Amino acid sequence: NRIKKFTIDNEEQAEAFFPATLTGMHTIKIELETDFRTRDSITVRPITDMPETSRLGYQKDNNTLEILNYSPDNRYIVYLNGKGERIIMQRYYGLPVLDRFTRVAAVPVNRSGVAGFTGKPFTWLPPHSEIRIEAESVISKSPIKGSEYSGKGFIEINKTKNRKIDLMIPINIPGQYAIDVRYANGNGPINTQNKCAIRSLFANGQFKGALVMPQRGENEWANWGYSNPVIVNLNRGGNKISIRFISPQDENMNGEINSALIDFIRLRRIGDINKTPEARPIWLPKE
Repeated sequence: NRIKKFTIDNEEQAEAFFPATLTGMHTIKIELETDFRTRDSITVRPITDMPETSRLGYQKDNNTLEILNYSPDNRYIVYLNGKGERIIMQRYYGLPVLDRFTRVAAVPVNRSGVAGFTGKPFTWLPPHSEIRIEAESVISKSPIKGSEYSGKGFIEINKTKNRKIDLMIPINIPGQYAIDVRYANGNGPINTQNKCAIRSLFANGQFKGALVMPQRGENEWANWGYSNPVIVNLNRGGNKISIRFISPQDENMNGEINSALIDFIRLRRIGDINKTPEARPIWLPKE
């Protein structure tokens, strides 16, 4: 199982190597160790399974979290806005008073200490903390027939149509707002192809981030979902929000198809104005 002796022309060598400068005919002998008393061991662990991903419910009347698929074999770590709040071992948990935007999630852990996936969190918003702007109230609605949309319709965006969408939004309560869009992208399946729609979001003339709208299924134009949120500071009074297609920043890997349907633009107040300077892009976008 290992080299015991290495000789060149019957001369034992300190290491099992021969020099690259060696020329002519030579005899190399390798003698192997035959002692197998030392053996490696294998540790066999018992089979265990991850616990089922938690599904959450919320009872508004008594501000209570419910684990809909609760199992007495698990304990659950409750997270508020990404921070561990409490470990619970029952179906219901009375939440602390929620006075601002809060995301609640729960991670199951089984008796073996194996954690499951974080389930879909639910979001609690104080009253009047959400603003929705129907896209068709700003841009002429699309003639495409659709379903499951809100308002009176939706708009279409691609590389030539509605490249710039400007909105003036009055804000009564200044603060940090998460801005996203409800969209549909039926240009391809969710697991392949490269037809994600991408747009740049500006607030009061400054670039704030990218809105990413991945494919949601082949020809599934009634499959609506939300883009990623972009966090911005908005002041009291009118704030100009702009959604633009800018090349090359917003190009996808397909290069040709970069389109989606937009149902509405959503703003949700998530906290007070962040005093930390916001990150600025290293490029100056041009339309």
